[in-house]
Amino acid sequence: FAPPTRCRVVVDAAKAGFPKELYSSRIRAVGLADFLLRNLYDTCKQLGADDKMQGSGWKGPKGGDLQVLEPCQHVLEQSAVRIDTSNGDVIAQITVNLPARGRTILGHAAETIFGQTL
Repeated sequence: FAPPTRCRVVVDAAKAGFPKELYSSRIRAVGLADFLLRNLYDTCKQLGADDKMQGSGWKGPKGGDLQVLEPCQHVLEQSAVRIDTSNGDVIAQITVNLPARGRTILGHAAETIFGQTL
């Protein structure tokens, strides 16, 4: 059994395209990050990216899911998604259960997760 892989995704401010006014103060950056976390969480649910492969027995395929911190009803500063107020980069931290069969990583399925789903 291997623990899930923790990943950090950084989206450059130019690609994210958020106006500086949305993260000009700490409270605005927290609000924007909370909004993005809620959207990321909802999108993972809608795409089924949080669903594990269901294998039978030891050699069946397992894993293959993305896990994002579930947002609560309050707007809080969290490490799951944050905005770097110095340059506007968006930083998200997710957990990926790499798809595996037994003790072997399923490379093509992992490529799909990192290349398409993520």
